Amino acid sequence: MNWKKYSDRFENAIRQFVIEKGITNPEDVNKWRKKLVDAFVEDNWYPDEYFFFNYERLSQKGINEFVANREAAKLWDYMNTHEIYRLTCDKGQTYQHFKPYFHRDVVAVMKSEEESIRNFWDFIEKHPRFIVKPTFGNYGNGVQVIDIVENSDKNALLTKLLETYKDGFTAEELIVQCKELAEYHPSSVNTVRLTTARRSNGDIYIIHRPFIRLGQGGRCVDNGGNGGIIAAIDFNTGIIKGAIDERMNRYVVHPDSGKTILGYQIPRWNEAKEFVVELANVLPELRYCGWDIALTENGWVMVEANGKGLFIGFQMPTQEGFREEFEKIKKDCGYIE
Repeated sequence: MNWKKYSDRFENAIRQFVIEKGITNPEDVNKWRKKLVDAFVEDNWYPDEYFFFNYERLSQKGINEFVANREAAKLWDYMNTHEIYRLTCDKGQTYQHFKPYFHRDVVAVMKSEEESIRNFWDFIEKHPRFIVKPTFGNYGNGVQVIDIVENSDKNALLTKLLETYKDGFTAEELIVQCKELAEYHPSSVNTVRLTTARRSNGDIYIIHRPFIRLGQGGRCVDNGGNGGIIAAIDFNTGIIKGAIDERMNRYVVHPDSGKTILGYQIPRWNEAKEFVVELANVLPELRYCGWDIALTENGWVMVEANGKGLFIGFQMPTQEGFREEFEKIKKDCGYIE
């Protein structure tokens, strides 16, 4: 194994853990380093998975029930070519392929493309308040809401955005989510993740581990890595059955709004499942995808496509491993190790 390839990730995880837990003794830090390295070498678990799935409390049988992202990556690489995966990473390209399902205006802007800049000027005339995302961003990093009223010098605003987002950015019309989901945390669009896999016979299979992310603390994003709550949804009923954040805090009600999370039924749930099947059939080459969708008063809209949607959200909220369904998916999709 090429340890150097992974060592920086481990050191960053250890530093984060030390800060959060207040560990200062060098011997204790080294003990944690050894635990994390051993879990990676023996069971393929990254440091975040070690904590999210409570590695230390599990028997070996329990450990084997969970699917680590290193193992999942083999399925992703089998299901999607690099070109298709890169398309899902590029928010501008994603919009071009799935434009009818966004139900809002989006422009991709790059410094080297004059037409994209002209499109940006037209866009902000129509949408003086909008959301900006880095073209190749993930985990909600770099996402911000822009208000032209607060940025009267439009040329200066564009210069700043192009300096901030070296690889370009997308400007998107704000989603007005439905009242029921907005009540949890109105500062963020609280999105549902449903994941599809294309079977060998061409049929679309929806993975039975959907979840919703709820922002908190006034942030404009709902991602777990930016403080969001991840809540598991029962596939058949659309009822929320477990909620947690990445600090392993569990929730019955939302800490900001006080709105009950557990037992809440996602509105128009069957429509959500039908919607992602429709999305999956737009681009058949995209054989595995985690679809982030949002509910408006007029129905579901697409937010993003994730060609390598992580398995953490499948398993962390309820602390239930994904092994049985994972093996079924591999078989149905023709993946043989």
